[in-house]
Amino acid sequence: MHSSTRTIRARRALRARLAVCASAVSVVALLAAMPVGASATESPVTPASVNVDSGELADIDVSALGLESSELASALVKLPALSAVPTGTLDSLIGLLPTNATLQDLLAEIKAATGVEITVGEAIGVALGDAVANPDILSHVLGEVASLLQGTPQAGALEALLTNLIGGLTPAQLTQLEGQLGASGSPAELAGTLLGKLANGELEGELATVLGDLGSTAATTGSEAASTLGMTAGKLASELGVGEEALNAASGTSTPLGSLGGVLDSLAGPAGLTLATEPSTPGGTSTTNGGSTTTTSDTSMTSMSASTTSPGIASPRKTSTAPGKVKIISHRVKGHVLVLVVHVPSAGETTVSGAHAKRELRKTKAAKTMTFKVPLTDAAIADVRRRHKLKVKLTAAFKPASGAASAASATFEVR
Repeated sequence: MHSSTRTIRARRALRARLAVCASAVSVVALLAAMPVGASATESPVTPASVNVDSGELADIDVSALGLESSELASALVKLPALSAVPTGTLDSLIGLLPTNATLQDLLAEIKAATGVEITVGEAIGVALGDAVANPDILSHVLGEVASLLQGTPQAGALEALLTNLIGGLTPAQLTQLEGQLGASGSPAELAGTLLGKLANGELEGELATVLGDLGSTAATTGSEAASTLGMTAGKLASELGVGEEALNAASGTSTPLGSLGGVLDSLAGPAGLTLATEPSTPGGTSTTNGGSTTTTSDTSMTSMSASTTSPGIASPRKTSTAPGKVKIISHRVKGHVLVLVVHVPSAGETTVSGAHAKRELRKTKAAKTMTFKVPLTDAAIADVRRRHKLKVKLTAAFKPASGAASAASATFEVR
């Protein structure tokens, strides 16, 4: 009797051990079947695009491109219109610009000195395509775009682009980024944190690291980008909602999206800048990213940008603004310059002023988003050096051609 009981217990113990072994083998087999460097929850690329027109790009600082004057001059002479201009001439011209000179200022100086007129989009396109500057230059441009789009409908599209970039990182690269951001979470959550910091002029170096981790950023053109995606230039232009001629005239960079697959194309042309993340092979998949579902098909790519179609490479974006009132889109400090992005709803006159800062006035013929770069007064700069901190309030006062005036304010903390 006792012998029989011991035999039964031994058999039960053996069966339990075999079950544990079988379970372990199943787990090992499952892990082995998973792709290396991929997450179980990894999503394919969500097609997304962002468009910024030349008018808004014109207010970007020349220094924001992150290029030395000689590097920028070498890039600009690649434009057919400037090919006959000596690189040294452009280098000297760029070197004489004031510290806070904008791209619009640069192009005006080039026209005055050479008689050649080029657009801001063309200048950014050849600068992006300069292999010496990437990925740093692309991170600088993305940072400026984040600042321009802060608080607008297209900020969501830019966040989707960053989600795709972060989604392509390996687990080790993702952990490194979380340390740099001081935050953790899903790619979509990290993209939101990164976007906010970029809009405030932070973490462009960290974004450059992300771009470098994804793979080699290469120079490209609109037609080459279409070829890489296995489609005609006409089809890609249609997918992005731009003109085929404008796409063929655009140049920039193509960045692989790491383990996620697909590419980030950054293309600039005469009318502006287009940033787009696209699957390597368009085709009927339904994906989820950041809680929202996007469906692609063999013939269409979903664009998440809040822009209207125009013949250029980029379309003017719609801005959520109360009718008849000025609105501050974003504000940040850059050295001793206060950067204020303001949207006005119609034609009129806008004055930006405040204690400790110089007064600026601009007139517009229609609704427009403008970037004001207001220098501190010499006395204010002295105060900052003495106290190490100074709060400055700027007010944007808008007087429309017809209708009621309005104003909006923002407070800066200068250190």
